[in-house]
Amino acid sequence: MRTTLNIDDDVLIAAKHEARRRNVSLSEVATDLIRAGLRAGSDVSARPAATIGRFATLPARDEIITPEYVRKLMEEKRI
Repeated sequence: MRTTLNIDDDVLIAAKHEARRRNVSLSEVATDLIRAGLRAGSDVSARPAATIGRFATLPARDEIITPEYVRKLMEEKRI
């Protein structure tokens, strides 16, 4: 089924990267991630703090990590 979703830029970038890594479509990655989230249930706090699904989480910080912030760091490090 076709539908339209509004997805944050950072999530879209990560999903596209995963699709390229797995050599599958973006739709397949999105479907897999949504299914995994539904299986996990809505109480994310009951899961271990170190990971959510297959993704590692960072400790809570007072700053917001945005794509612009990452680009700035990459430019500074010339990655």
